[in-house]
Formats: sequence, C-alpha cells, structure tokens
Amino acid sequence: MNHHDTPIIQVEGLSKQFNLEAGFFQKNRRTVYAVNDVSLAIPRGTTYGLVGESGCGKTTTARLLVSMYQPSAGTITFWPHSDSEAPPLQLHQLNKNQRRRYREQVKYIFQDPARSLNPRMTVFQVLTAALRYSTLWQGRDDAWSRAEKIIQEVGLTTADLHRRPAEFSGGQRQRISIARGLIMEPQLLICDEVVSALDVSVQGQILNLLQDLRRERSLSLLFITHDLRVACYFCDTIGVMYRGMLVEEAPAANLFQEAAHPYTQLLFQGAQGQLTKANTEVKTVLEEEQCCPFAHRCPLVQERCHHAIPPMRELQSGHRCRCWIETV
Repeated sequence: MNHHDTPIIQVEGLSKQFNLEAGFFQKNRRTVYAVNDVSLAIPRGTTYGLVGESGCGKTTTARLLVSMYQPSAGTITFWPHSDSEAPPLQLHQLNKNQRRRYREQVKYIFQDPARSLNPRMTVFQVLTAALRYSTLWQGRDDAWSRAEKIIQEVGLTTADLHRRPAEFSGGQRQRISIARGLIMEPQLLICDEVVSALDVSVQGQILNLLQDLRRERSLSLLFITHDLRVACYFCDTIGVMYRGMLVEEAPAANLFQEAAHPYTQLLFQGAQGQLTKANTEVKTVLEEEQCCPFAHRCPLVQERCHHAIPPMRELQSGHRCRCWIETV
C-alpha cells in the first residue's frame, strides 16, 4: 500500500446534535443538527482542507476528532502507526488513559492565539503546561530542551521563552500556538482557521511554516478554512461542507476547474468577488435534513431536490459529489 493511501484518521457517518435550552419552562427542546452523516479519510502525510461558510459544521467536526465533543452517531478510527498491520483505535472504545494518549497524538491549533494563550504565563509555561501532565513528561530540564528546540523550529528564539504572549505580534503568537501543538510530537495537527485573523503577508509566512513542518516531521494536517483560495494553495484534498454535510470532495489541484456541486461553484464565485442572488447566509439546521441541504439556495434546483437527500457519488477517482443533477 502506498504511504499516502494509508489513512491516519477516518470518520464514517459522523453526526452531532446539540440541544438548545430555551428556558426552564420550555416544553419542546430545540435541537441543532451541527454535523450530519460526514464520512472522510485523511491519508497519512497529507493535508485535508475542510471548507465552507461560518456555521457549516467545520469546527464541530474538528472538535469531534479531538474528543472535545462526543459524536451523536458514527465512528472515528485512528491509525497510530504507519504500519497498516497495526490495529487501529476506535475512539468510542478508548478508556481514559488511551484517550489521553490519543490526545497527545492529535493536537488542535485554535483560530485566535490572543484568546487561547494565557497572558499570565511565560511562553515556556504556555508550551509545557499540557506536557507536564502528559505521559511524555520527564522533568523540567527535558521540557526546557524540548521548548528550546520547537521555539526555534517555528522561527522564534530561545530568549522568547521568557516573554509573555502579549509582547508578540499576531503572527508570532500563532507561531507560539503551533509550537505548543508540536511539543508532544503529534502525528495529526488540526488547524482551525489559523490564518484568518492575520494580515495577508503574515498568512503566507504561517502557511509556508506549516508546509515546512509537515514535510520535516511527516505530519498529517486537517486544515479548516472558509477561504477556498487558501485551501487550493495549501491542501492536497478539499472537502466542502454545507449545513453540516459534506457536499463535495476532490483533489485541491483539480477543484477550481472541475467543481461539480453548485455550492462549490458559488464559493469560487465569492472568492473572485462575484455576487449572486444565492449569496445568502447559511441557515441554522434546527431539524433533521430530509432533502438536499442546498436546495433553498441552489440556482439549479429541481423538484426532487426538495424531497430526498442526494447520495454521495463518485464522479472520478478521488472526486465525490452530493447532488441530484446528473450532468454535474
């Protein structure tokens, strides 16, 4: 089996619902269907981009992968070793210690480093806070050695370990967040909108840093963004989400020319500054989907789009699309 064909993580039929409590005397609890029947796999050593507008379920999907939330349905399978003969881990079957080790292998980098870095800690304390309570802790000297190595790897200096997050620019703080994620030497890095709050020139620097780190450390990445142009530049494969569903998946290099789903085409038009009558907000999903999630906005909508959810069908190798229109 090819190295890139071996998944590091695979999700099947993943769904997540949240109850909205409307008040103590509310009789009927409302439910948000945040993630709906998502299936995808990230081949080892590659970057998978999850793209869509705010509220489409990207972040909820990512947080399910790091066990911040428990799924309502579906399975998450993780291969901790590149040897395909080694048994994979099923997340729902892990005990407390196994889940702890899993979280050392799969690390999450947040969108806003200003909020995710404790301002009262030094950079060294930020980097090693989780390490101290992990299975990898071998004392302060080892932690300092790890911190020195990783802070230089992300483009900062050893002297920066004594400073506090507020003393750094936004781009430098994001480098600190990346260093914190890497200090336990994980295999999978989940990057949630990590460049969206940065200036365009700094975005390029952070993306190049992540590319270098991926290559040098043989990392796998899940890269979440609302920007299709960034995803096409940075990722190997792109999955497009809408209202909690995966509606299209294709190699990043081909998606611009071969985008098949009307929503993916709409996103590319938006990226190019073209506005259409279908450019409206994503509706919150308060009831279980019974039809195509994009039917209420689709310029090509047909009658059956309102009556059944289209299946995810393969158009060509590596390119899947969830649409009733046969010509897409």
